[in-house]
Amino acid sequence: MLKNRMKKNNSFIVGVVGIAIIFFIGLKILYPKNDFDSEKRNKAVTTIQFLDEKRGYLTVDPEFEYNFYSASVEIYPKNIFLENKIVEVEKGFIAQLYPIGEMIETAEVLQKYIFSNDIEIPNGELVSTNDAVYVYSRGKWKPFLGPQFFQDLGFDWKRVKSLKVDEESSFEEGEKIIAGTPHPDGTILETKDKNFFLVWEEKLLPIKKEEIIKEVWPDYAVILMDKEVPEKIGECKNFKSTNSFECFFDKKDVKDISGNTFVFSFGEIVSEIKRATIVLDTFNLVDLENPKLTLSFHKTRIIDKYRNEIFK
Repeated sequence: MLKNRMKKNNSFIVGVVGIAIIFFIGLKILYPKNDFDSEKRNKAVTTIQFLDEKRGYLTVDPEFEYNFYSASVEIYPKNIFLENKIVEVEKGFIAQLYPIGEMIETAEVLQKYIFSNDIEIPNGELVSTNDAVYVYSRGKWKPFLGPQFFQDLGFDWKRVKSLKVDEESSFEEGEKIIAGTPHPDGTILETKDKNFFLVWEEKLLPIKKEEIIKEVWPDYAVILMDKEVPEKIGECKNFKSTNSFECFFDKKDVKDISGNTFVFSFGEIVSEIKRATIVLDTFNLVDLENPKLTLSFHKTRIIDKYRNEIFK
């Protein structure tokens, strides 16, 4: 009797373990862990230095938007002194790291920037041809190499116009826009609190008021961003005086933050960093602290993964 009961218990345990293993494997197949490795994808980590303000960053631009929950950073050479250093992680646009330049206070001054090439096409104009979508900047039309790069920079599809016949004579193709390409000169940025900036030669030039823009370019194009600087999403810690960091992000949907650039603030030591590997990871199972976000996240992941099969 006892043997039969033990046998049943063992069978039950084996069954439960078997189901758990099958369930776990199924989750791994349906929800494979996504990561962005800055080296394996041949994406160099960009080093940005603002030496005048003693600030230094490493930035990485994943090719696609995911709900990244964590990251790991390894820097070289290994002899850089990093004992107990904490590195803040932010997310946003590269342009939000630019220093603030001189304020544009009049329409006459803004006119020289928006129409810098003395023709009727404003910097920031978007056009399409049979081959690509382009943005106009300082006399050249810069093509987006794919729709994701257009979206990553926050451009609006509704602003894209067909190339006019009278614009064809000025059509000179410029540098291609890919992952990591910053906003071209002449781009207007707007924060949620209605502050406006013009991107120009790696600076953000504040525009005194919106009326100035409307006077120069009534139907102006603008990129919306959360605020003037990138938004902090977490931090990286180095506990063992090594060249490796583990980064933990706040439990929130970082995908909703404008921009697709992850910024790691290393300060002055960034000038000593010769190479860096940054790996951004998604959460691939269940976040018990935020089940609603988890369900939404996995639904999006399934649609993205099986889009071709679902929408055939």
